[in-house]
Amino acid sequence: MPNDPSQIHVTNRNVQIGNICSQFAHLELLLAQAVWAALDVDEETGLVITGSLNIEARVKMAIALCERRGKSPEVIAQLKHVQKALQSEKIIERRNKAIHGNRFPCPDDPAAEMVTIHRGKDAGKKIKRPDSELSQLGQEIAGLHKPLLAAMQSAGMTY
Repeated sequence: MPNDPSQIHVTNRNVQIGNICSQFAHLELLLAQAVWAALDVDEETGLVITGSLNIEARVKMAIALCERRGKSPEVIAQLKHVQKALQSEKIIERRNKAIHGNRFPCPDDPAAEMVTIHRGKDAGKKIKRPDSELSQLGQEIAGLHKPLLAAMQSAGMTY
């Protein structure tokens, strides 16, 4: 039924998970572009350099190269902010749980779901996740890449 409250929540969760994936991919691309710009290479060559790096390696490399190559202090500050937030806000861990967990309806709360984690230290653990957590995570990731994009655009570091 299209108006079933539980189905509406499932649809919203799927939209939020898609948003998280999209926001995270954009952040990964910006970090790769920071590396490419610091090295002054074209996109094709840049993809060879950063294509197999995870997000943590990308941000670390971007910071080191931008500092070494004397790139914009604002870009470096934003890169360091991203690095700190990825760690302190556990964005990667939260993103992985949102994307890779096995999801099923919460029997007593249509505005939440139950998630079974199947990897890492919490493997096998079942957690209740309110819908609002997914929305919050997407907003936090967007909040990282938007100021980074603005700084990189000002410094002429986007492709």
